[in-house]
Amino acid sequence: MAIENSGIEDEEGRPASLEPDLSASLSPEGYLDNSASQAVDTAAILAGIDAATASLLAVFNEKLLHDAGKDRQIEVLHAELQQYKSDAIGKLMRPLYLRVTRMHNDLARIIDSVVLTPEPLSTEKAAAILSSFQGDIEDALADHGVTPYREPSSMFDPRRQTAIETVSTDDPDLKGAIAERVRPGFEQGDVILEKERVKVFKYVAAPSSQAE
Repeated sequence: MAIENSGIEDEEGRPASLEPDLSASLSPEGYLDNSASQAVDTAAILAGIDAATASLLAVFNEKLLHDAGKDRQIEVLHAELQQYKSDAIGKLMRPLYLRVTRMHNDLARIIDSVVLTPEPLSTEKAAAILSSFQGDIEDALADHGVTPYREPSSMFDPRRQTAIETVSTDDPDLKGAIAERVRPGFEQGDVILEKERVKVFKYVAAPSSQAE
């Protein structure tokens, strides 16, 4: 198909054609030029990817080193805290340890005295010795804020008392009342360590008499 004259002339006065000049792109030289340009673009893209990957690896390695250093710091702080707690507990408990070792030595001395004494130990003397040790234990507990207590109320309180035995009574007014206080309780501030031990009255109705 013939292409009409466009009315446009070239530099030599000849009519210019509107058809695109494909000779340059179809020539071997043009093809090679395009391939080289594409190769340069691909190389640039690959170089950019390599640079970005290297940057990410550097950031990742830096974070790993930072995390490892943080973990080591936490381990050191934890070890120091454990050591501090051990020292604090040791200092807090040292007075109690001293009390117990003294009582141990006193008990050993009393045992030696009993063994070397030809006359038998009387009940009264044995009770006095044991009572003195009971007092020493209460003093050692008091040094750490532990004190004995006995409930002032005459009625049984299960929150602060333990009933180790019940005593039957036919008096309904004594139901739930304290029959006997056996052992004191022990508390440290508002915390009950050992409840008071008591005996409690238990109401038992008297058998009705039957007429003969």
